[in-house]
Amino acid sequence: MSQAKLDFVAGLTLFCLAGLLLILIPGQVETTEGDTLTPASLPKIATTFILLLAAALVIQGYLHRREDGETGLSNYFSVYVFVAIGVMFIYVSLIPYLGYVPSTALALAALMFLYGNRNLTQIVLVCLVAPPLILLFFRYTMLVLLPQGTLMEPVLKLFAS
Repeated sequence: MSQAKLDFVAGLTLFCLAGLLLILIPGQVETTEGDTLTPASLPKIATTFILLLAAALVIQGYLHRREDGETGLSNYFSVYVFVAIGVMFIYVSLIPYLGYVPSTALALAALMFLYGNRNLTQIVLVCLVAPPLILLFFRYTMLVLLPQGTLMEPVLKLFAS
């Protein structure tokens, strides 16, 4: 796959996911009247920037398509976009049951494999290290509790005793 096509597909994937997040964020975060900064403000700002950067990536991939010998927009439409969106829907639906860390590790592994990483050691290391670090960052720095999941409660009780 050419670099222009990769840019286009990655940009389109990010654009779709960021758009979905902008739609979902207001319904997922409780706000109070009169607050200028709400708990949804930072996610909305970050998602808007991701949306703009993804649009720039799509445009860049489309403009550079001729340098790689590609012609026409139809060559860029790929199954990877739909698979990535499907992985994200599965990820979001697993979070209430498995919790943040296992769900994120599974989604991260699936996306890494989907986008061409075949180094099993690297996938396992990233999936074992990144989600717990992100969890610790949100829990102790941002003071935000991420979901533990209903299926993980018995496991957590074993370690708490």
